[in-house]
Amino acid sequence: MLERYAGPGLVPLQSRFWLSFSLAARGDLDEAMAVAVEAHGAARTVEHPYSFAFAEYALGRLHVERGAFEAAVAALERARALMERREIEHLRPAVEAWLGYALARSGGIDEGLALLRRAADAAAGLRRHGHGRMITCLAESLLLAGCATEGVVWAERGLDLTRRQRERGHEAIALGVLGTARAALGDPAGAERCYHDALALAQTLGMRPVAAQCQVGLGRLHAARGHDAAAAEAFARAAESFAAMRLPEWVDRVKVAAASA
Repeated sequence: MLERYAGPGLVPLQSRFWLSFSLAARGDLDEAMAVAVEAHGAARTVEHPYSFAFAEYALGRLHVERGAFEAAVAALERARALMERREIEHLRPAVEAWLGYALARSGGIDEGLALLRRAADAAAGLRRHGHGRMITCLAESLLLAGCATEGVVWAERGLDLTRRQRERGHEAIALGVLGTARAALGDPAGAERCYHDALALAQTLGMRPVAAQCQVGLGRLHAARGHDAAAAEAFARAAESFAAMRLPEWVDRVKVAAASA
């Protein structure tokens, strides 16, 4: 029997969703999806609105981690529909932030940015877990839109917030995003420092996807400086790591990055 001990969600289900996020952060995406799918089925069975909306949100986040952005949009749109139909306002900032990010990564940059800005405003001052990560999603999307200056501002805000809230995993992500932002502004030395700091923290925490993304960033920096051998080595490390995690979408993106560097 599933019981609710605290908060709006059913604890046996919520614990599974958070376990799936932790597994994904370490690069165990297959196991993460299996845990989330099982909890999603249980949430549907017990007909608990908050838990079912959170289940769709969780699947959307995991699809983002896999690099399957169109699948992420579909799941997060279902989460938003459930949230609005049942007036589950507590979930709104997180759902809209991740939906906005997935849209931006799949080509819907204007709609994505609008959702991300609204989510960042709604979460401001709440000191909720993950707010810094929402802000770095906005920073990444601004970089995709070619807004490097604003992207740096938001990346720095996200990094500061993750540090103040002592979210070390999100700090590693924010450092990597700030590295990409500084590279876009023509500050390769600053970008390299950020990537190395992010890589060191990610390796300490066992966050293989973040470490691999840092290798991609370093590969681009090396290529821009004409250090072809170092660039090839960084891209190869990233591709090998993503392949070991069974993330073919990210392997393909590494190949594109290497070819265009």
